[in-house]
Amino acid sequence: MPQAPAAAPATSGADAGAALRVCLFALGGALFAVEVRHAREVVVLDHVTRVPLAPAAFRGVTNLRGYILPVLDAGPPLGLPARAVGRGSRVLVLAGEAGQVGIAIDAARGLETADRLLPLGEAARRQYGEIAQGLWDRGDRLVTLLDVPRLLAALGAERGEGRG
Repeated sequence: MPQAPAAAPATSGADAGAALRVCLFALGGALFAVEVRHAREVVVLDHVTRVPLAPAAFRGVTNLRGYILPVLDAGPPLGLPARAVGRGSRVLVLAGEAGQVGIAIDAARGLETADRLLPLGEAARRQYGEIAQGLWDRGDRLVTLLDVPRLLAALGAERGEGRG
């Protein structure tokens, strides 16, 4: 996935004046976005190896061009049901401090510029907590902008839990 230069990162309150380059994706019927600087690529899985006694969010590992990629389910921290991951599942590869991690998604929607960022409302703050940076008014609907380091921490990926 090509990367564009990242604009200044949004704060937890989602700086209303900042424009960000984002990767837009669908998960559980909702639209989410992450800053492009965290997104590496979207892959379709051929095989996932389950790991016994792994944390709940950890769906397994896959071989991505010789790299053992942990595959996680981001649904529950986002208030969505847990999902099965297997052959044919789409995964958004994210770069975290502990290395690359894949999160299962329904579909990639492309790269766009988020130029109308809004602070989280009370309902969104309750649902997503610190995982969300803000809302992006896309014109046709609101998109939740996720804070990738906080999402990966919530999934246990930044502490090395369940790493393959």
